[in-house]
Amino acid sequence: MSTTQPQNTAPVPMSNGIYTFNTTSFKDAFGTVQPLIMEEWPQVIQSDLDKTKGDADAVVALLAKKTDYSKTLLRQHLGEIAEVAGIGAQGLEGRLLRLLHRMEQRVEPVQETIQRGADRTRELAHDLESEAGRVAHELRMKVPQAEDKMRDNLWTSLAAAMGTGLLVGLTVGLSRGR
Repeated sequence: MSTTQPQNTAPVPMSNGIYTFNTTSFKDAFGTVQPLIMEEWPQVIQSDLDKTKGDADAVVALLAKKTDYSKTLLRQHLGEIAEVAGIGAQGLEGRLLRLLHRMEQRVEPVQETIQRGADRTRELAHDLESEAGRVAHELRMKVPQAEDKMRDNLWTSLAAAMGTGLLVGLTVGLSRGR
């Protein structure tokens, strides 16, 4: 089973998000891709890149030699660069591929924002649980104290209430009698 892409596909994002490219299209558009390669890998010398004459395998070998990346990863990255440069797919297909690429780039920041929000929500929930536990413990400690005070001062509270009621009653009764 061959893993090479047909000659008319360049670059094409595969279902797993990996880009591949047509070596002929790459060579034909090397002048367009070359500045992007130099920008991406500044450690590559222009004259060394010129010596490859746009041969995709030679470019991959040169990049592997100058960087710590594997050839597979470099091919994928060159496929992305070729896609950004617009090599291969034209018309509606090319526009759709570029649109898909831009959408993928915009989804990542949104996912990061959602993740930060979820993390913050978990922190707040944890803080709320801790505070609720502290308040519940404090109430458990105060309820017996309040019960004790009510029992200890029951007769005093009843006497004060009866005295207040007597005074109010006398005041109201005397004011009617006048």
